[in-house]
Formats: sequence, structure tokens, C-alpha cells
Amino acid sequence: MIRTSERLVGCVVGWLSLLAVACGSHGSSSGPCDIVPTPAECNLSCDQTPGAPNTCPPGLSCNPDGRCYAQCTFGGTECGDGYSCTDDGRCQQDSPPPPPPPDPCPAVNFMAQSVTPSILLLLDRSDSMGNAFGGMTRWAAIRSALTDATTGVVTLLQSKAYFGSMIYRTANPADDTTCPILETRPRALNNADVIRQDLMVEPTFSWTPTTRSINAAVATFAATPPPAGSPPFIVLATDGNPSLCADYGNPEERAAAVAAAAASFAAGIRLFVLSVAEDVDAQHLQDLANAGAGVAAGQPNAPVYVGNNPADLAADFDSIIRGVVSCDVTVNGSVTQDQAAAAVVRLNGRQIIFGTDWILVGDRTIRLQTAACAEFKRTAAPTVNGQFPCGTVIE
Repeated sequence: MIRTSERLVGCVVGWLSLLAVACGSHGSSSGPCDIVPTPAECNLSCDQTPGAPNTCPPGLSCNPDGRCYAQCTFGGTECGDGYSCTDDGRCQQDSPPPPPPPDPCPAVNFMAQSVTPSILLLLDRSDSMGNAFGGMTRWAAIRSALTDATTGVVTLLQSKAYFGSMIYRTANPADDTTCPILETRPRALNNADVIRQDLMVEPTFSWTPTTRSINAAVATFAATPPPAGSPPFIVLATDGNPSLCADYGNPEERAAAVAAAAASFAAGIRLFVLSVAEDVDAQHLQDLANAGAGVAAGQPNAPVYVGNNPADLAADFDSIIRGVVSCDVTVNGSVTQDQAAAAVVRLNGRQIIFGTDWILVGDRTIRLQTAACAEFKRTAAPTVNGQFPCGTVIE
């Protein structure tokens, strides 16, 4: 038989090992002072004044009623989840665990920037441009191919290129002091309506001062350079061999026009040549195209574009200009091929696949491919964004 005094001494000495019956949370379960019979220590008087020393035995604290009491045993489970027992028998809420440390090398978000070219349309409005051409005039075919409200290539791509126009001709009668006469529209985005206005004026008697006009077109790029990152181009459309201002067909002028095209390329401006019908000498046309593309002797010839009817002319303009309007977008940073393969890239909010829909050119250019490129060109305001993995350098 265990005597009462022995049992009380055991409670004081081994308080932390008392077994409680858990049936609630944070102090609502049966604590050490709720067992029957109640240990004598739980009935001791104490000073409940705030700040007074705790005179209760170890494992107990003073209740507001001035009695020693314990809700729980230190290290026990009476308090329930999210709470723990203090060394004086009180249940207290556990501190929340600290948040996980930030990823020391997180993925890098990016928004790519489109490569927007600067394109000057250099258009011959000599009198032969008024000749019949598949049910319309040559000039009307140019106007339709470029600025038709539904199908014109400038109309369709005007948000993706800085388009400008320079229409050239001579005076009537030809006057060398005013040659060439130029009607120029500065390059800008969404410029189709402005360019269309000048194309509404029909040709009158005029020669074809191509050499001086190429030089004038190059000079406009020097006077008003393209925006940073915008590659410059000239698209020359003519229906005749180049002439002096008052002397049509001078053979020396052909060599001068080729030299002007070469000077354009040397200035960093690629020049494309489109012949409206077959009135331009074929060899001169090839020489002019090669010079404008920087083709050296022995290298493959540059493409030659000849529009023999309105449909061919429109297709040629479309081929040249869509080829210039790039499917490249740039990232302000440095990316490796391995990082590109692990990237998430989205076109207009839809994830596209590395190696199929896009490739990395150099260390900062995303080049869209096939269907993704076509979607990019037909979307008025496309977006390309996503995340590159840890280690990518974004400026």
C-alpha cells in the first residue's frame, strides 16, 4: 500500500513524467491537476499578482484563483497540435516555422523585343509606269500590291516595320537642275495610309533617274538614322533602265546605278531590286541586285525579282518585304544553348517548343520558325516572353 505522503513526494520529483489523458487541444485535455485523486501540489496557495515570483512546485504555475495548477506536462501532448507545454505547465502556441530560404538561383523572366526593320520604298514614276499591265497600269499594280486596304503588304505589315517611300521622276521637260524630283514620306510605323496618298498620283512624262535617286535614298538614312536595332533596307521598283535626267538609255548610267547600289550596301543598307515587267535589261538587273546585296565576283547571284503581271508583282513585293520583316526577337542578356533548351518561351501566351518552334541564334536572339514565325507576322501586336533557367544573364 502506497501512503499519501509518498505519492505526493513522487509527484513533485517526477512531475515531468506524469502521464496525462489527451482529449482536446491547447489545454482543453485532462492535465496533471485534473486527475483523480488530485495531487496535493495542485491545491497549494500561491501569489497570483502579475510579476510575482512563481512559488509553485516545478511544472506548475499560479492560476488567477491563487492556486497552483498545470494544464500540461513539459514535453507532453496535452496541448494539441500547434501548441507546446512550458516548463511551468502552461500551453502556448508554437511559433510558425520560418519560411524556406529563397532560391539562391531563380529562373529569370524576360520579355523579348521585336527586330523592327526600316524599309524605304524607292519607286520609279516615269511615264512608262502608266502603261497597261494586266487590266490596270503598272503604277496602279504597285499601289495595290503595297497599300491595298485588305491585301497590301505594307498595310498588313505596317506595325512590324518602319515604312517610308520615295517616289522619283524628272521634270517635264527634263531639267538637270531639278533632277530628280522626289516625293518622300519619312519612315514610320503604321504608315500605309500616308504612303497610299502619294501613290494615288498617276505618272506623267518623265525619265528614270535611278542613280541619283538611289544616292538620295541612302542619304535619307544618313540624315535620319533608323532606331537602334532596326536594320535598314531599300526596295527599288522600276520599269526601265536608268537614265540621265534628260538622256534615256545612256549605257554609262547603268554602271553608275550599279555603283550607287554598291555604295548603298557599303553604307550598311541592303538594296533589293524589283523590275516591273521585263523592260529592264536582264544583265543590268542582275548586276544591280548583286551590288545591292554585296555579292562579290564568283559568289552566287542575289535573287532577281521580275513582276510580269499584277499577281507576280504583288507576290514579289510580298516575298521581299516579308523576308525583311524578321521573325527574330532579342533578349537583353546572354543565353547559352543549354539554357535555351531548358527555357519556357511563350508566343502570344502559348508555350512554343525549342528546336521546333524557335531556335537560339548567337547568345541573345530568339528566331521563330515555320508556323510560329507565320503567327508572329500575322499578329498585329505579338508578344514573346517566358523564363530562362538559373544562371542566365539578363541586363
